[in-house]
Amino acid sequence: MSNIIYPIIKKSSRLKIGVTAPSSGLGNDSFIRRFELIKKQFKNSGIEIVEGECLRKNNQYVSDIRENRVKDFVKLWNDPSIDLIFPPRGGENLIDCLELIDFESLKANPTWIQGYSDISTLLFSITTISDIATAHGINLLDSIEKQDQLTRESRKYLTIKSGEGFVQKSSKKWQLQFVNFKDKLDTRFNLTEKTKWKILNGNQTKFKGRIIGGCVDTLTNLIGTPYGDLERFSKNYCLQ
Repeated sequence: MSNIIYPIIKKSSRLKIGVTAPSSGLGNDSFIRRFELIKKQFKNSGIEIVEGECLRKNNQYVSDIRENRVKDFVKLWNDPSIDLIFPPRGGENLIDCLELIDFESLKANPTWIQGYSDISTLLFSITTISDIATAHGINLLDSIEKQDQLTRESRKYLTIKSGEGFVQKSSKKWQLQFVNFKDKLDTRFNLTEKTKWKILNGNQTKFKGRIIGGCVDTLTNLIGTPYGDLERFSKNYCLQ
């Protein structure tokens, strides 16, 4: 079985996070103020934020034209000082960027990237094409202080050394209704519903191997394309 490429955090002191918007950008006032609040919290905890040029823009569901979004992403990816690329939120049209990305070239500087929703479109493609591990987790605008334990520990992989591992535990509750940033700038997840595991294929409750996935709504658009080659990924990296 082949080896996935795991990005290496190059320093043990101050983390540097690159924030760009390959899908939807900040745009409106409430999103910008929310970002500024989180940026301040990160700075107070010793994390440096580097803003991409597309971040604060937004027009018709995307931060900028796809050429500029890709340029912004690649610039941060190739910056050797950046430890993590952390988009602010998801969206709908990240898929437009995929054909403009040279996925093979990403191997020259493996970098962690984290997100969910439409961001998982990019994560999935990076992992299945470039063989680089990505982190399906919260977006930056969810990183407000005093979130639940699962959310607070979502970037724990950035602190472990090569060869080490960590245990991630399921959430206890999940959010059914979202509280708008406009109504409450520092809102956290509105955790009202109890988390339950549902086995959709048989009764097996224990699994071993690699896990890959993301937002199914966006990943279904990659089926049958070079950006969603699960057959190749399974052959090279999954237990048989």
